[in-house]
Amino acid sequence: MRFNSFLIFIIASLAFIPAAPVAGERSRSVQQTQRRGQEGQGGRIRPPTTLSCDVNNTTSFTGRLLSYARNRQRIFLRIRTDEATTEQFIIPLARNEDAATKFLFKGETFKLDDWRKIEIRRSRLRQGMRATIWACYVNNEPKAELVDWQPRETQTNSVY
Repeated sequence: MRFNSFLIFIIASLAFIPAAPVAGERSRSVQQTQRRGQEGQGGRIRPPTTLSCDVNNTTSFTGRLLSYARNRQRIFLRIRTDEATTEQFIIPLARNEDAATKFLFKGETFKLDDWRKIEIRRSRLRQGMRATIWACYVNNEPKAELVDWQPRETQTNSVY
């Protein structure tokens, strides 16, 4: 009787051991691990070092841009996030400040040639453009400071 109880315990315990990943799942896992090179602990994306606030006071919004406009005074953005929220931001520009100083492209410094990769003409985005908008909390409200553009070819598994 004791042996039967032990055998049942062993069989029941096996139900809680995760199965080895299938080949496709393993490759997805490897890809996710490789993408985490930009991420900090706990799967959070590492904030750019150029933000004006402490890392513990930052947030980011990643998704598809719904609306975008820029002029000499400001950059306007409306984004549909991967978390299915719609957020809106205005990034002010100092006098004679180039909007490019508020941009990254795939995590790197924004270059003159990158304009054609995000806009079809001045202040008109390419269709389906994605970005991560970095913000600092000011009085418990996120204030956008930086946009990291992610063109369609770098799109993740998002439905947007």
